[in-house]
Amino acid sequence: MKYKILAVTEVDAQRVQDLIVGAFEGGSNYWLGNGRVTLKKPEQSTLPEDGVVWYGNSKLNVFAQDGFEVTIQTEDGLKSLTPMTVATGLTLMAEKHPSHFADLVNENDDATTSDVFLQLCLFKEIVYG
Repeated sequence: MKYKILAVTEVDAQRVQDLIVGAFEGGSNYWLGNGRVTLKKPEQSTLPEDGVVWYGNSKLNVFAQDGFEVTIQTEDGLKSLTPMTVATGLTLMAEKHPSHFADLVNENDDATTSDVFLQLCLFKEIVYG
């Protein structure tokens, strides 16, 4: 699966997965805390089961599959990551935070890049930090 951003740049699902894992493993921990992540398994999933996982769990490869939905408990309530919210987050990053988007595309991303991406996916703006 690839996400086409601004009609000129494609972002592979593996890069999206890397950003999300980066956010869960450190980039966003200052505002996510020890929240819970619930996976909804896609119809044709290679995941062994639905369930609840914690940040850093290797089952987060769900982000590379069509039809995923991940519910994240935040201070503002439950938020969902879906292919649509990921596409929105990537587009917002490209349009409003081009230096972070360039870091993503050039594989020069870090915990801050991951945090910005997750916030854009969930809130459509940078709320924390």
